[in-house]
Amino acid sequence: MDSYIYMNRFKNNIISIYKEQGKSWLEKLPKIVTELASEWNLSNLTPIDNLSFNYVLSGYQNNRVSK
Repeated sequence: MDSYIYMNRFKNNIISIYKEQGKSWLEKLPKIVTELASEWNLSNLTPIDNLSFNYVLSGYQNNRVSK
């Protein structure tokens, strides 16, 4: 399945459960990720495939693979 489809499913799940609060959180998510990436020295962050209810990213910390 295409990662675009997983991301849409994730967004739909969050909005269907949390309604306006979920929509608001999704709108803030890019800023939250940017702030955490800066704080923890994370880079090359990409959502994993098969997102459903948890937002999980893969990437690097201090230029090393983060697991």
